[in-house]
Amino acid sequence: MKWKLYPWISIIVILALWQFIGGAINPVLLSTPTAAMAAFVDQLKTGELLKAFGETAYTFLIALVLGVIIGAPLGIFMGRSRTVEASLEIVVRILYSLPAVALFPLFILAFGFGDAMKIVVVFLACVLPIAMNAQAGVKNVENALIDVARVFGGTERELFTKIILPGTVPFLAGGFKIAIGRAIVTTVAVEMITTGGGLGGMMSYYSNQLLTAQYEAPLIATVLLSLAVYALGDAVERRFSSWKPQRPEGH
Repeated sequence: MKWKLYPWISIIVILALWQFIGGAINPVLLSTPTAAMAAFVDQLKTGELLKAFGETAYTFLIALVLGVIIGAPLGIFMGRSRTVEASLEIVVRILYSLPAVALFPLFILAFGFGDAMKIVVVFLACVLPIAMNAQAGVKNVENALIDVARVFGGTERELFTKIILPGTVPFLAGGFKIAIGRAIVTTVAVEMITTGGGLGGMMSYYSNQLLTAQYEAPLIATVLLSLAVYALGDAVERRFSSWKPQRPEGH
């Protein structure tokens, strides 16, 4: 039980420090939690925050779902086929090392300033860690398990569904959690650069107006969105952590 209290203690300490420091300096530099929450409630009442939250969640979730749908099979194919791995691994690693926002001007030229451009940028940020973790999961499966299954007449389909996929799912869950962080950061960054709505657009607007408390309200909403999806990632990881096949006796 005490381990569950520690996160709350950390949050209380952070809020207390924030309140103390924010109350001691110029409010343009840093507001206080009470002022930020008051702005949060006001923006909720006007509907401004809910509208921006919906826009950010839409971009974030669509890109994340597409990242899972494309990244997981891509990583599995890379882990199972040496030809696919040799052809695509260097491309995946190069793209992973590039910040998605660095390619932002190219995406603007190709897709304009609409939702499609934002989704493509965020998708690129989250698909690669999912693919790389899926590849690592496939390569981590014990060859002995596959050999034993083949000796007993296991088909390729049975190998995939009963050995390879269960062994890969825990890695996919880890990649999903990494992708969440990259996706939310990229979503807000793109919105701030384009000032095209969403929580990032709100933060960009209020920071330009030097309204720190109003700026921090959408920042709090961004944190809440990220924590909610992280909780989903933790639930998925716990649910499938027992899927990893056990090594056969004698190996």
